[in-house]
Amino acid sequence: MATTALKTIADLEQIPGERWELVEGELREVPRPGGRHAKISARITNPLSTYLWDNDIGEIYVEGGFVLQLNPDTVLGPDIAAVLKHRLLPEEEEIGLMHQAPDLVVEIMSPGDRASEVLDKVMRYLNAGVAIVWVVDPERRRIVVWKADRTYQELHASDTLDGGELLPGFQLALAKVFR
Repeated sequence: MATTALKTIADLEQIPGERWELVEGELREVPRPGGRHAKISARITNPLSTYLWDNDIGEIYVEGGFVLQLNPDTVLGPDIAAVLKHRLLPEEEEIGLMHQAPDLVVEIMSPGDRASEVLDKVMRYLNAGVAIVWVVDPERRRIVVWKADRTYQELHASDTLDGGELLPGFQLALAKVFR
C-alpha cells in the first residue's frame, strides 16, 4: 500500500499563486470565489469592520491563512475572520500565516460546496478555539451561527444577526446581506 508524505506549512508556503488550504497534512485547492460570493462577503465585511474599528476591539482579516493545528499541519483560509484586540499578534508576526485561531469566522458557501465538508470546517474551527462561526448560505438565504459549545441557530433573510457576547451591540439585518 502506497502512502503519501504529509505536507507541512513550509510546503504550503512554497505554492505560488493559487489558493490552497492544508488539512492534517493534505493540500486542498480552494476554488476562487465567484461574483455573488464576493458581493456577500463585502456586505458582511464592511459593517463588521466598521463595528470593530468604531469600538476599537479588534481587526478583520479577509481570506487570511490561519494555522489551526500542528503535526499534522492544518491551515484554513476563512472568507472573513476577526481577532479581538487583546489577542492580536504583533504586526511583524502577521507577515505570513497567522499562528492562532481567530475569534470569529465567516464561511460563505459556494454552489459546489458539500454540506459535510462545510461542517467539517466548522468543527475544525471550533476545535481550534474559534468562539463563533457564521456559515452563510446564499442559495437558501440563511446564516447558521455556530457557537463554541457546538450549538447552532439558523437565521433567515428576515432576521437580524447579532454578535452575541463576543461582539456586543453588533447587528446586521440579513435582508441587507441577501437583497
